[in-house]
This record gives sequence, C-alpha cells and structure tokens, in this order.
Amino acid sequence: MPNKPARNLLPVSIFILIASFATIVMKPVYAQLEIQNSVNPPSSASNEPTRIHESNGTVVILPASYSKENSYPALILLPFTGGTAADLFDGDFTEQYQSRTANPFIVILPAGQGSANDYNRPGAFGATIERYERLVRSDLNVLTPKYNIDASRVAIGGYSLGGDLSWALSLRNPGLFRGTIVIGSLSSYRNASNMPRLAANNSRFFMIMGEQDERLREMRSAVSELAQYNVIHRFETVPGADHYNIFRQYAPREMLIQSVDYVLFNE
Repeated sequence: MPNKPARNLLPVSIFILIASFATIVMKPVYAQLEIQNSVNPPSSASNEPTRIHESNGTVVILPASYSKENSYPALILLPFTGGTAADLFDGDFTEQYQSRTANPFIVILPAGQGSANDYNRPGAFGATIERYERLVRSDLNVLTPKYNIDASRVAIGGYSLGGDLSWALSLRNPGLFRGTIVIGSLSSYRNASNMPRLAANNSRFFMIMGEQDERLREMRSAVSELAQYNVIHRFETVPGADHYNIFRQYAPREMLIQSVDYVLFNE
C-alpha cells in the first residue's frame, strides 16, 4: 500500500507549536491568578515581595521570605488627600521594604483615595472615620486568618489625612493596634477615656511633623496628651520641612522604616 502524502502533517505541526506557545505564555497569568485567589498562598520563591489584589480592592504585600507556616506582624497604611495607600507605599517606602531582611512584616493597603470631601464639610470627617473603621476591621477579619497575621502585632499609619485617620482609629479601638504611625497630621480627634487603655496595652505611637508645618501646634497637643496618660511614644520634628515637602528630606525617608521597627518590633 503506498505511503500517504506528508503534506497533511504541516497543519498538525503548526497546531502543536501554537498550543505549546500558548501554554508557555499563559502560565505566568494562571500562576498570578492562583496566588490572588489562594486562601493560603504558597511560600515566596523569589527575592521580591508578592503583591496580591483582593476582591474588594485591598492590596496585600507579602515579604519575599513569606511562608504560610509562619505568622507575621502587619502594617496597615491609609490614604492621604489626593492619593491612595498604594501611592504612599510605592514611594520611598518600597525600596526600604524590598531591601529589608530582618523582621519581615505584611503590608495592607485598603482601597480608596483620600479627598478634601473627607473632612471639609460639617460632619464629614466623623463619617470618614467610621467608613475606614469598618473597612479596616473587615479587612483584618478576612486577612488575619488568610495570611496568618499575628493579631497582637498590627500597626496602622499614614500621612496627612491617613495619619489623622490612623490616630483616630487607634483612639477608638485601643485594643486593636499594637502601634500607630502619624505623619504630618493634625491628630485632632480626642477620646480621653481610651487613653488609659492604650497605656495599659503598651500601644506605641510614632509621631512625625515638619518644623515648618502649620499643623505642628496641633500635633504637639496630641503628643502632650500621650505623655499625660503615659502612652509610649516617640515624637520627631523634621528641620526645614513643611507639610508638602516632608518626604523630600532625608530624615523622613529613613524614619518610615524606623517607625515600623519602633511600633512593631520594640519591646
């Protein structure tokens, strides 16, 4: 019986090549989706942090050394006016976080962008505080078991509006956060009844303000209240810095990671 012509093999070969190429190209996409949807993400196999987008818009950043077998402290960053929590992290903080080897921690970046409407209308700031309080609590309820976060070592922080919110949420929830980082913020919210509980829980506050910032007087008042109730704190002023150029100074860039160590890792 004569051999069949070889011309029919060409389409088959092309199909095999296309299928193989698609498998290679799509593999990273599938891997990324698997990580994003995994309840217990695998240990990081690279030297880079892993960024995971949750279904509600919150971003979780796992340290390069992350292992689901270990528990980790966490830092929640809140947005500033005109920016998001991710914008704050993706500035000078990113390089410091990526190069960090000791004392790894998880970063939580809730969804949302800060706006002047969050505080410049009567009653607006109170509503903003309550909105972020619900969001942060909801995130912690879901993310703490999902990524094995140490619930006794959670810190919250931010700049400007984010710092005001962090200060307020800490005073409203004295048992929820191990530490609070407040940068360039009025820190005007008051809840004296919870100050003794913050002191009893050994909560820590790291307060940073530019010497030329018009909000300095208000932050000094907040620091005085921390001192009055013996709440552990550190207060740093940045020479020559105002509200808008504080991150252009050398000291605040270094203070970002120092503040994390102070509120989460100092005993």
